[in-house]
Amino acid sequence: MIAAIIRFSGLARAAFGWIADRPYLMGMIALAIVAGWRGVELRKAKAEIGVQTAKATQWKGDFLTQREEMRKFAALVRAARIQAAKDDVANVKRVEGEWSTKLEKRSNAYQSSLAAALADADRRMRSGGAASGGESLAGGSGSAELPRLSIMPSGPLSAGGAAIISRADALNCVARGKRLEALIAAWKDAASIDVNGATKKAPEAPLQLP
Repeated sequence: MIAAIIRFSGLARAAFGWIADRPYLMGMIALAIVAGWRGVELRKAKAEIGVQTAKATQWKGDFLTQREEMRKFAALVRAARIQAAKDDVANVKRVEGEWSTKLEKRSNAYQSSLAAALADADRRMRSGGAASGGESLAGGSGSAELPRLSIMPSGPLSAGGAAIISRADALNCVARGKRLEALIAAWKDAASIDVNGATKKAPEAPLQLP
């Protein structure tokens, strides 16, 4: 074993000496070593470039996919906004149509009810005045302009007295009462209209009742 080592050492010294006597060979060997090392580094660099290129390609693909999805989402938002605007217009027309229909019915009912109430009040006023013969009016004046109202709410009256109201005032009270009833009913009609879950509020236009 020792002999082999000695023999190898001798050969190595001889080879080194031979190479030392030929400087150009040392340069070539050094260049070969450097070239080999550079080749290894180049292969590593190419491999890293390949990895980074693959990552960049994947990132670009993901970016393009996400951009396409965002464009689709933006298109859906625009379409939804347009459709919502159309739905709002249609809903407003529907609500206005329902309100107009309800208001017309309520107005017609109000006119009929008012006419009947005024006729009934006028009949009772006239029949009450005729029955009294004008003798039981305030102060006993017997004025036909102030007939006694035959139906009056209970309340304190002087002994033997009667509540006196003019025919015009009585009819005016009846008309105002009927108008108030119609306004309340119309307000309930407006509140009953379905506005797709939005806060229900009365129409902006004032109720037109004579």
